[in-house]
Amino acid sequence: MEGFDSNNNEITIKKISDNQINRVMFMLKNKCSSNCKAQAMVEYILLIMLIAIVALGAFAAFGHQIGNMTNDANTEISNVG
Repeated sequence: MEGFDSNNNEITIKKISDNQINRVMFMLKNKCSSNCKAQAMVEYILLIMLIAIVALGAFAAFGHQIGNMTNDANTEISNVG
């Protein structure tokens, strides 16, 4: 019997062939290739969304100050020319 034998309190180990290991690795690799691409796309979308939220927050917090700075620069340039 494979696994734990409660009558003898022993654990038996089944030898796994290289062919079985290769087959499992091939299946995992193929499964990951399609799932990993979708996962990567979702991660990139989440990252872009996070950057957009941070940028909107920065513009909301500092937008008025940046606008005043550009207006001051425009006024100085107008006075020079």
